[in-house]
Amino acid sequence: MLGGDRNAALRLVSAARQKKPGQTELWYWEKVIQDLERDRY
Repeated sequence: MLGGDRNAALRLVSAARQKKPGQTELWYWEKVIQDLERDRY
């Protein structure tokens, strides 16, 4: 989704952590993926 840009993925997860503290690591990754999918279509 990000063309292999690992740094972009890490930045998005970091931003999600700041917006919604206290979630699991898996939750943050799933949230970022859902947001990317939503914004793609």
